[in-house]
Amino acid sequence: IISLRNQGRSEDSDKQEFNELGYNYRLDEMSAALGLGQITRLDEILGKRRQVLNWYIGELSSFMKFDFFDPKEDQPFLLPLRFENRDGIQQKFESKSIQTKAYFDPPIHMQKFYQARQDIQKENLPITKRVSSEVLALPFYTSMKQEEVVEVVSVLRNEF
Repeated sequence: IISLRNQGRSEDSDKQEFNELGYNYRLDEMSAALGLGQITRLDEILGKRRQVLNWYIGELSSFMKFDFFDPKEDQPFLLPLRFENRDGIQQKFESKSIQTKAYFDPPIHMQKFYQARQDIQKENLPITKRVSSEVLALPFYTSMKQEEVVEVVSVLRNEF
C-alpha cells in the first residue's frame, strides 16, 4: 500500500525506481487546509519562484548555453539541467553539502514495472537512456535567497 500511494515507488523512496503502477494519494486534511490557506498567496508564491528562476538564468547564462524555461510563461516545480558528467558534478555538490537530485533516471521504459509488462529491452531507446543519465535537478524552492543561487552556480562555474 505504501508503494501504491507513493506513485509505485519502491520502499527505498530515495531512489527514482518504480516497481508498479501507483498513484499520488498523499493529501491529508491538514495538507488540504494548508493549501486552501496558501491559495490566497498564490501570486506572491509564484512571483518568488519566478524571481529564483530569474536569478538562476542570470547566473547560469554568463557561462553556459542552454535551452531553459521562459520565466514569463513557465512555473517549474524543479530545476533540471543536463550534464554529460552528471554524477561527477553531483559529487561536487555533495562535497559542498548542497543537495541535488538525479532525475528521470532510470527512464520509464527501464522501470521494473514496465520491464515486467512489456517487451522492452534495456538496449532500446538509447537516446532516452543517455539523456536520463545526464539530468540533475538543482536546488529550487520558494524561499531561496539570491546568495544561495550564487553559491549553487559557483559549483557549476568551476566545472565549465
